[in-house]
Amino acid sequence: MSVILESQVEKAKAEAQQSGNPRKLAEYSRLKQLYREQLNVLFDEENPFLRSFRGEALDEMKAKAEADGATNADKERYAIQADRFKMQEEGRRAHVGIHEAKATLRQALQSGEVKPEHEKMARDLAASNSTNENVSIFTQIQRALN
Repeated sequence: MSVILESQVEKAKAEAQQSGNPRKLAEYSRLKQLYREQLNVLFDEENPFLRSFRGEALDEMKAKAEADGATNADKERYAIQADRFKMQEEGRRAHVGIHEAKATLRQALQSGEVKPEHEKMARDLAASNSTNENVSIFTQIQRALN
């Protein structure tokens, strides 16, 4: 059994949503179903699937997976949880990055020291997280530069 990781499912989801291709949507649905089935097979009360956890739990799983006599299931469980932990950390960093970018852009607007790199930062922010506030910040920065 090859391990299906949550990051693979999320990548397939993004591709399917972006393309709108019915075949990709079907592939995503099938991959998601296989992922859920895999979780049901590998995880149980003795080896629970941790939806959110600290790095220490991951270290314990790694030690168990690398120990002598570790089963393939132990290794697969570790791979799945390590991938999930990595995705959670990336999500946290992205969230913090958005707030830092907004703060930097607001400060530049208030000080009147808007530079072309602020415009790029605002464009990227508005493109990746297109809320009214982010689009407004981008527009204000464009006006300040012109």
